[in-house]
Amino acid sequence: MAGGFDVVGKSTPKLDGPDKVTGRTCYLHDLELPRLAHGKILRTRLPHARIVSIDTSRARVLPGVLAVLTGADVEPRPFGFAKDQVALKRGKVRCIRDEVAAVAAATAAIAEEALALIQVPARRSCTRSWRRTRIPSATSSPTVTSTGRSPRRPWSSRTRTG
Repeated sequence: MAGGFDVVGKSTPKLDGPDKVTGRTCYLHDLELPRLAHGKILRTRLPHARIVSIDTSRARVLPGVLAVLTGADVEPRPFGFAKDQVALKRGKVRCIRDEVAAVAAATAAIAEEALALIQVPARRSCTRSWRRTRIPSATSSPTVTSTGRSPRRPWSSRTRTG
């Protein structure tokens, strides 16, 4: 090659760098428009529980609240890679931070206050099936295949030679 590169291997100054560092850049969350609704999601704090009921009556009457939704208010349309997730859970939560209710309000502060007013009594599901399964310890004898070798594990960092 006869000529050199103009960009490759050279430092390029960021034109928006000083604005971002000093806090002058406006992001989407900084945007305030007239009649803009603010939404918040109520998430569970229990890893595995049955939802007994959801009481949203106090949150619905709070001034400034536009809507309160639960799993009973929306159609359960599965989404995700395995089509095993729904937008708002009903009946049972299986993971910490599962979505239980949604609030739309005039301001973010009102939406937070409405979330605090929603009552979700849940019964912990104490599954102990993990205690019944036997986990092989490091001292147990390794499994040997018909070739006389230990089976190769896909998560092993060693590579098999020969």
